[in-house]
Amino acid sequence: MKEEADVLASSLDLKLNKLFKQEFLLYSNQDESIVVLCPGVNRNFTSEGRTVCRVGKVSAGIIASILIQKYRPKMIVNCGTAGGIKSAGVEIGDIIIADNVVNHDCHFINSPYKEYGSRKIAIKNYKLQLLKQSYKIGTVSSGESFITTTFEWNALRKSKAVAKEMEAAGILQAAEILNYKKPIFIIKSITDLIDEKIQTRTSHSQYMKNYLTAIKSLKSIIKEIIDNRTKFLSL
Repeated sequence: MKEEADVLASSLDLKLNKLFKQEFLLYSNQDESIVVLCPGVNRNFTSEGRTVCRVGKVSAGIIASILIQKYRPKMIVNCGTAGGIKSAGVEIGDIIIADNVVNHDCHFINSPYKEYGSRKIAIKNYKLQLLKQSYKIGTVSSGESFITTTFEWNALRKSKAVAKEMEAAGILQAAEILNYKKPIFIIKSITDLIDEKIQTRTSHSQYMKNYLTAIKSLKSIIKEIIDNRTKFLSL
């Protein structure tokens, strides 16, 4: 989301450049050795007085494709917030680094598409021992909806996901199609706790409090990775 990109870019001293008539947003340093791409906003829709961001796997996949083809990065870090699966033992503000990414919203019945839709995409977590900030490793699951159906909860349980979000699988799909072989990190900070038995939604005021906690953790670990990127890239 733009709100997340704004905060992260500011913490890295990156300036905003508007491309394609503001259809997506680029933040970068002077020589573009560090860039942050965000799908931007759709000005035709608003929520609580704010323009709606282009969330979801499709937008994330498009942005990842632009990033790979235009900038040929040596490392990709997908970072943002996510819902934590309460039964997995995560807490508000926890940093989750994915070792696997799955989709929980692929409703395929017959093989081979059933296996394709439910597959786990493994991620080699390059040199995480270099990180000083605490984090947890686990499966991150992507879907195109805030609401989770019974089918999707079954998929989440089967994959043993610890976090649920809307981008990671789209980014890895783009990397797969474009044969991108460089390191990819999927890093999420938990803003709310969800589970199949939890029926009440987090209030807006409580969510914003959680968001500030989560984004503080996220800024810290992203800055640590960027500041030490030379070590991470010396594979």
